[in-house]
Order: sequence, then C-alpha cells, then structure tokens
Amino acid sequence: MKTTIYIGISLILLFSIWVSDILLERKEVSTHLSLQVSTYADELDELTIDEVKNKLFQPSLPQFSFPKAHKALWIRIILKNLPTDKGNYSIHLNRAYLSRRIQVFDLLSEIDTKTSDYNFLDPDIESSLTGSSIVIPLNLRPGETRTLYLKRYPLTVNFVDISLHDEYSSIQHLINKSLLSNSLISFILALAIYNLILFSYLKRNEFLYYFFYLLNIVIGLSFLYGSLLHHAIIFGEFNSLLSLSSTLVNVFLILFIKSLFDTKKENLLINKWLNSAIVLSLLFFTTGLFISVEFIMNSIQYLYGYTYLILIYFSITFYRKEHPLINIFILALTAYLIGTGILLLSLIGIIPLSTLTLHSSGIGFIIEAYLFSYLLSNRITLLEKIISQQKNKLSLMNKKSKIGDMIATITHQLKQPLNVISSSVSILQHKLAIQQPISNQYLSKELHQVEDKIQYISETINDFTTFYKPDSAPVICNISQLINNCLKILHEEILSQNIIITLDLEPDLVKSLYRNDLFHICLNILQNSKDAIESNAPEHKEIMIKTGQHKDKIIIEFEDTAGGIKEDSLTSIFDEFYSTKNENTTTGLGLYIVKYILEDRLKGSIEVKNTTNGVLFRLAI
Repeated sequence: MKTTIYIGISLILLFSIWVSDILLERKEVSTHLSLQVSTYADELDELTIDEVKNKLFQPSLPQFSFPKAHKALWIRIILKNLPTDKGNYSIHLNRAYLSRRIQVFDLLSEIDTKTSDYNFLDPDIESSLTGSSIVIPLNLRPGETRTLYLKRYPLTVNFVDISLHDEYSSIQHLINKSLLSNSLISFILALAIYNLILFSYLKRNEFLYYFFYLLNIVIGLSFLYGSLLHHAIIFGEFNSLLSLSSTLVNVFLILFIKSLFDTKKENLLINKWLNSAIVLSLLFFTTGLFISVEFIMNSIQYLYGYTYLILIYFSITFYRKEHPLINIFILALTAYLIGTGILLLSLIGIIPLSTLTLHSSGIGFIIEAYLFSYLLSNRITLLEKIISQQKNKLSLMNKKSKIGDMIATITHQLKQPLNVISSSVSILQHKLAIQQPISNQYLSKELHQVEDKIQYISETINDFTTFYKPDSAPVICNISQLINNCLKILHEEILSQNIIITLDLEPDLVKSLYRNDLFHICLNILQNSKDAIESNAPEHKEIMIKTGQHKDKIIIEFEDTAGGIKEDSLTSIFDEFYSTKNENTTTGLGLYIVKYILEDRLKGSIEVKNTTNGVLFRLAI
C-alpha cells in the first residue's frame, strides 16, 4: 500500500514537471521574426570569422547537444524581421556555462562586427552575464536581417540552447527558467538533510551514505542547471570541478547498497564487483581533480555504463535469493537508470534535448528517493524484527542457562545432606540386620540428624523456587540480604573448598529492581570465582564482596584470589559462546547472559579488571 502511495506521488510529480515543461517552454517571437540556426565543426580551431563565413553550415535546432569531437563549434544565427515591424529583442544563450568559452560575432553591417568574449574559466565573468545566461540585445529595423556567429569551445559536450525573446518574454524567461530546477534541487537537499538527522539518531551507516549520495546529486544538478552560478555566484575553474561530483554519486550509492544489503556477508562475489565500481569511480574523480576535468567528463558514460551493469547483476542475484528488500530496490534503481539514461542520451544527441530530458535525472532521483526512503523504513522494520528474534533467542538461552545452573547447584547442595541421610539409614539397617541393640538415645540422635538434613533440603528447594522464578515486575530488594541468599545456596560448595568469604556490605542498601535477575547475576559471578579457585588452586582462597552507592547507582564488587584472567581474554569474556573454561564443561553463555540481563533488564553495566591476586567484577545498577 505504501509503495503504491510513493509511486503515485512520484507520478504526480512527474506529470507536474511535464506540465511545467509546456508552460515554461520558450516562446519564439514567430509573428515578428524568423530564426534560423546552423552549425559548422571547426575540428582544429583554425578558422577566423572571415574564413568561416564561406563554409557550408548544417541546419540545426535552437536546442541540441552531441559529444565533443572537435576543438570548436561555430553556430550561425540568422534573424529576419518583418518589413513593417521594429523593436528590441534579445537572444538568450542558456546554460552557456557548460562551455569553456564562447565568442559572439554580431555582424552589424558588412564592415562592422561587434565582438564579445565570454571565458567561463575566468572568475570575473559574472559581470558579463545575466544570471547564468548570455543575453545578446538586438535592435532590429523593419525588414532587417541580422547574422550572428557564435564560436563555442565545449567543456564536455556540445550543448547549445538558444532562445529568442522580446522585452517582456526575456524578463519572464530569466525569472522562471530556474523555477523547475531549483524545486528539484531543494526537494533532494531536504531529503539529504532528513537522512542526516536520521543518522544522528539511529547511527545507521545507510543513512549517512545516502546523505552523501543525495548531497553529491544536489551538487551535480546545481552545476548542470546553473544554480551555483546564478545563486551562489561561483564561477571559474572551481565551478567546472563541481561537475566531478557526478563521479562520487556512484561511490556513495554503492556504499549505501553494501551497507543496506550487507553484501560482504550475503555475497562475497557481488561485494567485490561493487568494490571495483567504487575504485573506478574514485580513479575517475582523482584524474579529473588533478589532471583533466574535460577528459573525465567526456568519458563519464563509460563509468556509468560499468556501474549500471554491476547494479543490474546485483539486482538479479538478490532477486533470485528472494531478499525481502530487493523488489523496492529494483523499482528505485529503474527510476535512477531511466532518469540518468535519458539525460546522458540527450547530452550525446541520441534523443532530442528539451526541458524535460534535461531534468530527467532530477525526476529520476526524486522517484528513487521516495522509494529508497520506503526501503530504509522497511530496513528498520526488518532490523527491529531481527533484534526481537535475537532477544527471544537470548531469553531462551537465559532460561536454559538458569536451568543448567540450577541443576548443577542443586546437585552440589543436596549431595552432602543426602549422603548424611543415606549414611544414617545404612547404619540403622545394618544394626537391625545383625540384631544389634539400638538405644533410644542413639536412635533419637540419628533421626534428629536425618530430620535436620531433610529440613535443609526443603529450605534449599524453596530458595531455588523463589530465586529462579522470573520476576514479572520490579520489587524493593535489600542488596545485602540478596547476596547472603546467594552465599547460602553455595554454602556447601564453598565450605568444601575451604574458601574464605569476606563481606563489606551496607545493611540498608535497597533498590527497586528485578530481584531474581540480580540474584542470578550475582550467583553466576560467585560460581565463576569458586570454579576459578578450584581450578587454579591458589595458596590463599578468598572471595571478597563489597556493596555501596555512587550517586544514583548501586555498586556491587566481587573480587577473588584465583590468579586473574589473561589480558587478551578480558575484552572477550562477555562475548557469546566465549569461555576461558574447558569447552566440554561450559556453554560459554554465562557472562554473556549476565551482561545482557544487566544492561537490558536492570539498565546497569558491568566492568572487569585484573587485580594483584585475581579478578574484580564491578556491577553498577
């Protein structure tokens, strides 16, 4: 549904631009003047104005473009006024800045020629222009025929856009001619800023790459449409260098695609082809920057052709893989290819040049921007779904980890009392079997011992039932009491290993939190310290626990004397499936789950560092 809305808006915009093309189309003063345009290619730039007058010119349209194949192009303009009319007119050389230099020869009479020279590499040319156009005023007498010769030195392609106006239409044309161009540029610039804002909030590289992609489009279109000259008043060689932004467009588009589709992970071959297009684009940009802009801009179609082929190959490959984002991407890519393709074909003369074809790339970019915006929205939705699945997976692993911890701890905790009960029962059975007299005092003692151990087992099971049951909501928790409960559960194991427990607890430290989650975290860290002491067998066996408060955070520190952790492992101990223990005795989920619960459920943090004799874990909640 959203896709249909985006495409509908894009088509409405396209239709509006087509209508604008009709309404803003240059109006020839055909009722008063006849205009004839013809051209002659001066391949070696050898001819003077007197020599070129005798050459055979080829008829042409007032608006055309074709590839640069010679050093200079002569354009002859013949104007013929009606016998009964006179007036002030003007010829507009629109987008003249796409030339390096234009010389104008106005043949006022057979012996009088007015010559004007416009060098667009000169930063002071602004004073000679009207906005970004060359305007040649004409005062024609009734029946007068005027001939002008233009000598154009192309910058990239031979782009010629000539329009004839009376005084009123000249002013209107200068006012309105940038309306369509500036509207397209403003819209794309707004989208670029929007993506930059999204990047600042979401920290996703896709948005940053797309911002730079759109920014380079804005720069390239501003050069093509003359906005930088007309509004920013940028002339000279620097203005021509801005055309190199067309080489960087591909760089940021491909970076955007690589990040959006994670091509390095999804398809290594595609990733290499995309990288090759980036390298080629940067090579074009560097060559144009330091060697020749003209050479690069005359070869730009090869760069775009290579990039197009790679993008088509990428689209086909990911379409076959049924990637969830590829359909919208293909629609956006189609708009991009059609828009830039029409522009390139019109600039090299294969299709007629018009306002619509000149703005086709801008139109394509806007349609593409609509679709890419929708694509990014889908990408975020997809990421949220993946994150949700990962959280569910972590939750399941957490439950499994808790069950494993619980079984292991229960086994340790119940082994000793069950051994005592078994021993008492065995002794009584043996005495009964051999008919040995049993005194009431001895029997009472043994039964009392069995009863104590059964009571201990019952309390232990209650503790596990209480602390391994998930919390549905935060509760007020006394931190000291919680730590003592952890030690109570591990009492038998700690006692059997002769580990000293040193406590420095603030008795009245309380906080509203998920109590059982914190219990599981503390128990996990204590078990790790106990296991490390058992494994490393240090001479002095001690676990120190300290609690306190810093500002609004509860601080809990666990320090042991087990010898510490290798420095190269300190940065990895919280990674999923990483463990410093034997692979056959652990899943490697313990500290990973601890960090996940602490950050996700308790909104806290955990730090670890080596001390003189062991390791210190510091929790902040």
